[in-house]
Amino acid sequence: ASAVPAIFTMEFLGLPKDNWRPFSDAAHTVIHTLPGEPEHEAANQELFAMIGRVFEVINARRAEPRDDLISYLAQARINDVPISDERLVQILTLVIFGGVDTTGALLSSVLEWLCRHHDVREELRAEPSLIPQATEEFLRYFAPVQGLSRTATQDCVIGGQRISAGEMVMLSWAAANFDEEAFADPDKV
Repeated sequence: ASAVPAIFTMEFLGLPKDNWRPFSDAAHTVIHTLPGEPEHEAANQELFAMIGRVFEVINARRAEPRDDLISYLAQARINDVPISDERLVQILTLVIFGGVDTTGALLSSVLEWLCRHHDVREELRAEPSLIPQATEEFLRYFAPVQGLSRTATQDCVIGGQRISAGEMVMLSWAAANFDEEAFADPDKV
């Protein structure tokens, strides 16, 4: 569950595929250990060093673009202004974490579940047209990200609740994905 998402992410970004394991190990460790723990701090330092190498790739892709995400972003312009190096690194860091850890977490949960549910695994093997629907259901049930915070940009009312501009709002996928009003049998895959 770690190798395939990490190798794909490295290829998609335009980074050397054979360097997938250090990115994967550091990303998993940073996410799954507490700040202040020695493992967390060591993995953070490793990620910072790797992101420093990504800066080198960004500069190389500005000079000689290739068919990869780093090249595309290094050449992109917003309102005719190139994306800053700082913003590029922020975007690429999100892609790395999303592609490496989040995808790996989802994939490992799905593989374990399919191992325990041979009937569904065989049904998906026999009818591949069901895979897109199964993918959506797996994303709902095994959501690797349980929630995100956002800042309201304007005053509004959602579900009868007044939210003022500047207020933080927690969006809970964990709650929404198991909402009985939205899903007939939310506790079942």
